Amino acid sequence: MKNKTFILALSCLTAFSLMGCGSNSNQSSSEVSKAGTIVLNANSKNLLAGESFNLTIEYSDVPGRPSAVYSADNDVVEVTENGVVTAKKIGTSIVTVTSGGATASCRFDVSFGGQTPIIKLPGTNDGNLSVDLATTYALNPFVSFNGIGQEFTPAFSIDNEDVGVMEGNVFKPLSVGNAVIEIGGTFFGEALYPYYLNVTVKEEVIFTIYNKEDESRTFDKISLFTAETFRGKNYLNSLTLGFGLSVGGVDKSNEVQYSLVDEGGAVTIDPASMKISASKAGKAYIDLTYLEYSKRFEITVNQVVADYEGKPFTIDASIGEFPCDSIFAEFESERTIVKATSIDGKTEYEVEDGKVKGILSHNLAEQSIIVYNSKVGLVVTFKAYARIIKTAEDLKDFTINFGQGPDAVEMVKTYRNDGYYLLANDIDCTDVDFEAQTRVLGVGSTSIDGNCGFVGTFDGQGHVISNLKVAKGGLFLIIGNGAIVRNVGFKNVILDTKSDNDKFTLCTYAYNADIRNVYIESSSTFYSVNNALVAADISGGCTIVNCLFQYTGEVKVTNYYGSFTHLNGSSVNPDKFLVDCFVVSPHVMTVAAKYYADTKEIEEFSSLEFRQYPNVIHYTDREEMASSGQTFSSFDPTYWTVSDGCLTFRGI
Repeated sequence: MKNKTFILALSCLTAFSLMGCGSNSNQSSSEVSKAGTIVLNANSKNLLAGESFNLTIEYSDVPGRPSAVYSADNDVVEVTENGVVTAKKIGTSIVTVTSGGATASCRFDVSFGGQTPIIKLPGTNDGNLSVDLATTYALNPFVSFNGIGQEFTPAFSIDNEDVGVMEGNVFKPLSVGNAVIEIGGTFFGEALYPYYLNVTVKEEVIFTIYNKEDESRTFDKISLFTAETFRGKNYLNSLTLGFGLSVGGVDKSNEVQYSLVDEGGAVTIDPASMKISASKAGKAYIDLTYLEYSKRFEITVNQVVADYEGKPFTIDASIGEFPCDSIFAEFESERTIVKATSIDGKTEYEVEDGKVKGILSHNLAEQSIIVYNSKVGLVVTFKAYARIIKTAEDLKDFTINFGQGPDAVEMVKTYRNDGYYLLANDIDCTDVDFEAQTRVLGVGSTSIDGNCGFVGTFDGQGHVISNLKVAKGGLFLIIGNGAIVRNVGFKNVILDTKSDNDKFTLCTYAYNADIRNVYIESSSTFYSVNNALVAADISGGCTIVNCLFQYTGEVKVTNYYGSFTHLNGSSVNPDKFLVDCFVVSPHVMTVAAKYYADTKEIEEFSSLEFRQYPNVIHYTDREEMASSGQTFSSFDPTYWTVSDGCLTFRGI
């Protein structure tokens, strides 16, 4: 019994001793825990030659997750630092990934996958090539594999160097005869089946086209013009052709054949005299042939380009209509634009029904393009307006409705109209409703600034817009930085304030804009707050010059009405802000800088407000204006008249 107990104890001791030896044979148990384990997204992978695979760590318990390091045991594959493995040769490679003290590997087997890479040679006819002694030929073979053409480095050899030699990839013929060119090489480390090209070198064949009237002049390309003479200058409009052919130094011109290829009708040819004449701009070709030899000659018919001799004119860019009867006056029937390009010819505009599409308006600047009829092109200079406004419907370009809420405000902030608009005539807006615009009054200048809205030019040219029923927000909503509104009168503006407020003829906000020679007149009754003849809020950076605002309506509101509901110009020099501006009204029509209790209190403060802006002169009515002794000498007679001491906008 004691012996059995001793043996059992000895066995246990031996077992514990062996366990201790196993854990200390290489590293401590703490070191094993620190190394951890990584598992890759593949243990083995088959790749076709040229294919790639992204080898990544799919699982890791290595502390700290250190970056992976990739290495391949040979050059069969190439692996990047991010684990992209690309097959470079046929064979097998082991890629090892190390992260911290942990490693894992993946076997890559690269093959052609049962496919056979084939050498192909474009530009040859079933392995045959025919050239003459005067012609060299570049061979550009590729390997067709896995459905695509792939580059490789070819090796060339030729069996008859008396007929020709290879200089790089170019075959250079030396004598008449036959030779075989062998093209071989390797692809992903494997030898390719060679490609054999049968080459026949024939006698030198030279085609020529020359001018029969001057046989010393030959052409590689022929250039003709649509006009023979234009404005005293001569152009090559027709040519009598002769054809030449030399075969091995022997003249065989009488055996050459020709054909005209002209799908667009650019030229005509007289078979009897061989005179070729230009018809219209375009391209045509003459093919010369002899036996199996041929050569193509290109014919280009150009349009004569000259300067338009008339004065610059204006166009509506939205229509793109040019005065063709004036531009092409010297032509009896060819008075339609068929093509238009930039001056350098690099940009061609779309032409539809004789109108040029894609012309951009350019504020105050002249532009030039070339417009063509079927014969010539003329360089025309013009000013392009975004719109030449002729009707009340055209005025709707300035009404914006983005809806309501924060999204609408963001859309307002990004809207920018920098076009140049021209009023072509007087416009009566009776029975035309303008869409209400997004209400941005409550947003404030911190959100809406002068970089958006209308920032272009609106030139009324002295015309009058009458019976305009103002929508919420005004005609422009926002007149932004650098905008110009000038030379326009508004007669009988309808401020429908009984149904709503925020009614202003021009805009809600004006920032750093130039407003001059503007007349606004209204007899509408003010029923609600926040209404004005001109605008709600005008920044001190604006310039308002030579303007007259006349209001004869009744006021049934005690605050926030007038010519401007706010003038944020108290910190700037008013002499540059408001210059020679007049208000004719029995009411106080200037600044509402404070809320007042009633109309009487407003009247008490009226003189204070006018002293603040001395260049705004207030008359109760036109009789008071007539008796004031003002000469209105600063007002341009192009747009204004002065009669019996009263200032009046022309056309009213």
